[in-house]
Amino acid sequence: MAFPRPLLPCTVTAALAAPAAAQGTDPEPAVLPVLTIRPGEGITFDGGDAFRLTFKNRIQTRWEATVAEDAPDTQQFRLRRVRTGFAGHVFRPELLYTIQFQWIDADSPLKDAWAQWNFLQEAEDTVGFRAGQANSFYGLEGTGSSTGLYFLERSDAAKFFSDSRGRGAWLHGLHADRTVRWTLGAMNRGVASRIDGSEEGDNTDNELVWVAAANVDPFGDYVGGGKSLESLVQGDLAHTADLRATFGAALAHDGQERDVFGIGSPTTSEQATLNTMARWRGWWFGAEAFWRGDEAEDGRSFSHHGFWAALGYTLPRLDDGTQQWGLGARWSTRDPDGGVQGAGGSGTRFDAIRELSFSLNAFHRGHPLKTQLGVVHTADDTTDTDSIGIVLQLQVTI
Repeated sequence: MAFPRPLLPCTVTAALAAPAAAQGTDPEPAVLPVLTIRPGEGITFDGGDAFRLTFKNRIQTRWEATVAEDAPDTQQFRLRRVRTGFAGHVFRPELLYTIQFQWIDADSPLKDAWAQWNFLQEAEDTVGFRAGQANSFYGLEGTGSSTGLYFLERSDAAKFFSDSRGRGAWLHGLHADRTVRWTLGAMNRGVASRIDGSEEGDNTDNELVWVAAANVDPFGDYVGGGKSLESLVQGDLAHTADLRATFGAALAHDGQERDVFGIGSPTTSEQATLNTMARWRGWWFGAEAFWRGDEAEDGRSFSHHGFWAALGYTLPRLDDGTQQWGLGARWSTRDPDGGVQGAGGSGTRFDAIRELSFSLNAFHRGHPLKTQLGVVHTADDTTDTDSIGIVLQLQVTI
């Protein structure tokens, strides 16, 4: 599949009149905003310390086919993600904001809406307070952007035990030359998206969900640019000469009494995860393990666990300097407690699932413009059925 070479970055500078001065004060000096357009990075309006806005769109369009035991074969065309995002700072650089819409969600299009004040921002240390609807920061693959996935989807284990957004408040820290990251947060809903429900749900009682997470990069900043794990991408497209790795852990406490499994008794939960990711000379590796314990009001206890591990290799760029190919394989398993397997309502089942995924990637301009072919074999131990899914996807970031 051939793609045209992108236009060179476009920059437009124009003078705008300064805003009207407040009564009794001198007017602020005029600024020279800069409009920058870069393929794959969006449109940025930069007004200096007082204002910055980046506008970006992303489309993932795909063809899917599924072959399953004891079920009809299916195929379809689908829009997996169609998103528009706005991000930047306002009034001063330490006041950040993000708004993101997902246009094909059945309920509300709002995906993210948060403001963050970095009240400590120095060369070696940054600490900020965030509030709104945002990523829970529980789990590595679930926190990293879906833009930068090496596979068609996050692993089944990551989606089951993490991959959540929530409405709440968080403290974020970055230290030691951008190699230590931590998060403390409180939210309305739980951190396991396939168990605890939508980020849009209200709190059901007087308890909140508490999250604590930290990652250490012993060989230097793994994400790059001092960014948070939300900007984490998979793979080593740059063929990193020196080893880079991150190691992390997270804990979550959910004291809300909700019948999340449909078993007829409200439960509370304790959760934990360990994770790592590394890259070196085109190779990359990632792994994550999850544990969850639930206590039902009627005295029953449930224990669940799961993990995923992935390995991939990205070939060097071709002669045109942009095109790359990449291959990856990933194993994922989740094992809910037998007491909840097969339970659930509204189409949700808490079954034991094993998943083997393969991915062939054509990076036309890195992650922003890529074609992905994925094959996934899924084994459902509870119902003793197997299925094979094939997906061809094109991602374009504008």
